[in-house]
Amino acid sequence: MKKTLVFVTLLMCFILTKSADSETDSLLPLLDMPLSEKERVRVYNDLSEKLFHQNTDTAFYFAHNAYRLASELIYIDGLITAADNLSFFNFSLGNYDTALAFSDEAISLCKKHGKEKRSAYCYTTKANIFGYLHQNDSAAYYYHLASDIAYKFGDKETLSVIYNNYANHLNSIARYEKALDYYLRSLKIMREGNKRRSEAVIIANIAGIYMQQSNFDLALEQFKKALDINKELENYIEIASNYNSFGLVYNELKKYEKAIEFFRKALEINKTLNIKAKQAMNYYNIAYNYSLMHEYDSARVYYPLSIALCQEIGMEPGLAFNYLGLGMLYSAQNNVSKAAHYLEEALAFSLKYDMKEQQLNSYDELYKLHKANNNHLEALKHFELYYAVKNDLFTLEKESIIAELQTQYETEIKKNKIIELQQRERINRLRQQIGILLISLILLGFVFLFLYYRKTRIIHRQQLVIKTQELEKTRQALESNKQELTGKALSLVKSDEIIQQLKKDIADLLPSAEESVAGELYGFLQRLHTSDRSRELWQEFETRFNELNDGFINKLLEKSSKLSPAEIRLCALLRLQLSTKEIAEISNRSARTIEYTRSNIRKKLGISPDVSLTSYLLSI
Repeated sequence: MKKTLVFVTLLMCFILTKSADSETDSLLPLLDMPLSEKERVRVYNDLSEKLFHQNTDTAFYFAHNAYRLASELIYIDGLITAADNLSFFNFSLGNYDTALAFSDEAISLCKKHGKEKRSAYCYTTKANIFGYLHQNDSAAYYYHLASDIAYKFGDKETLSVIYNNYANHLNSIARYEKALDYYLRSLKIMREGNKRRSEAVIIANIAGIYMQQSNFDLALEQFKKALDINKELENYIEIASNYNSFGLVYNELKKYEKAIEFFRKALEINKTLNIKAKQAMNYYNIAYNYSLMHEYDSARVYYPLSIALCQEIGMEPGLAFNYLGLGMLYSAQNNVSKAAHYLEEALAFSLKYDMKEQQLNSYDELYKLHKANNNHLEALKHFELYYAVKNDLFTLEKESIIAELQTQYETEIKKNKIIELQQRERINRLRQQIGILLISLILLGFVFLFLYYRKTRIIHRQQLVIKTQELEKTRQALESNKQELTGKALSLVKSDEIIQQLKKDIADLLPSAEESVAGELYGFLQRLHTSDRSRELWQEFETRFNELNDGFINKLLEKSSKLSPAEIRLCALLRLQLSTKEIAEISNRSARTIEYTRSNIRKKLGISPDVSLTSYLLSI
């Protein structure tokens, strides 16, 4: 039953890693004070940690309150602490899936909100869970991840705690040499920081390794060192733990009375401190040693006391040990029915919490009980189950050794890769420097080209502005000439029309005029004929109009040579975008005559009715 007592010690160590030395009395009054909501979350978290080893239900109450309130406030630091506490509490009570869920939430919050330093503790909690579940690869991975983060931030105290937890795990899977190495690493950091309390804890853990290796003299020597430090510091929680450890060593030496003496010392301190989880452990250890001394009546006094405390604080894994002890006690007294009852109860709890060692012990005791009472069928069944579990443990141990060797192999590969990466890094750094130099030269070239291009572009823009101004002046001059020509053309057309009308009117008056008046009219008519330069002026107009309108009249005659001079003049006036009414007024003709002439022009040019004549002429 050596492993039974050691297992209880490890179980209680896991539970107590979360407890602190301060009392809850200083925290409870704070809840009646006017605290901010964030301060209240912090007090809830502190109380949940301090009360866990005294009253599990109350500890869970405060932990859930902290989690709920921190979630409502979106208070990330408080929420991370609450989630990590709930993960640890559920793990300690065997709720492993829930524990992993809270652990993953705490880690996720750390990642999401840049709390990488805080995540080291969260990864450690997750590693503890995997270690207890015998998932050694996962446990090692998260311990190393946690230690890498603590090392990155130079957080030596956290790094020491992680090393200590990892060493506890290695100790639990019998990797004693490696466990001792990590305990010594942790111890070195704590001594450098003058952390005497933590130093004493680690020394006690080292003593535990010597006890596991049956080197009891060294174990007692190390426990004595831890006890001296704790007495110096008046650290009564750890003094009680040291007394309990002395009891375990004397139990292994079969000095049961001496063992009970130390267990009682531990019990008295734990009663004073009201640490119920440790009291339950002390009662169990006393009862178990009385059983080994065949003092069954005394043992029957202490087992129920341990069971009552385990039930009160919800520490069900402790029930498996007590029921097994009672089962063995009644088996030794040939009380078959009570022995079978308690052994079955022990087996049920060990199966519920996947406690392999307890399953082995329960199956073994049930096998021996049924065999002694000639119940061979039940004996055979428990014998087969015993060996099935034992094979599982052997497989786990073998896998652990293989995993350890694989880890060592991978570590060597990683070291070689690190050296190779460092060389590559130096080469890459040199390449980067050369690259930066080349890029700098290229950038300088681009800057020079940019400045040159910019200067050239400014000059080009200035020249373009000058040319644009010149073109605008030319355009304005042409427009002025065009307007001048248009005015002259309109005057010419109007004068020509007036002259022609006068000639027609005089010719109409001549037949009916008196002879003396007729002579004067005829002379006036001759002078009009003599001074009529309309054809010559019109030819001059056509020439200037062609110049300013890109040969419009010539192009018009190319389209239709049948156009009369009057029709050509009308086309020119339409090209100048004069309306029918304006043309009629200028030429002293009716609008109807103008429309008729327009219609003839459309026919001669072959323009369809749906096409505007003016638009057509503008397009020529």
